[in-house]
Amino acid sequence: MKAFTIGSDSNCNLVIKDKTVSGVHCELEKLDDTSIAIKDLDSSNGTFVNGRRIRRTILSESDELQLGNKSLVGLDVINSFSSYYLEHK
Repeated sequence: MKAFTIGSDSNCNLVIKDKTVSGVHCELEKLDDTSIAIKDLDSSNGTFVNGRRIRRTILSESDELQLGNKSLVGLDVINSFSSYYLEHK
């Protein structure tokens, strides 16, 4: 399965229209039936989970993400990823 990407580029799976978000900012990867990892793709302004800058970590529904100046809720990101994953399995 192609990686699920998040960024400001229109080719990303989840597009964030914000000048502080890199073109391809980060990606999600399904590890098993219950775990999803988020990985920063050397973005300019970093990927933060619950206020901590990450390179790669497990994402949970209650997490708060920060991509540049944009805040996202873990549950919303996971739901977008899950819909994509089911379609492209």
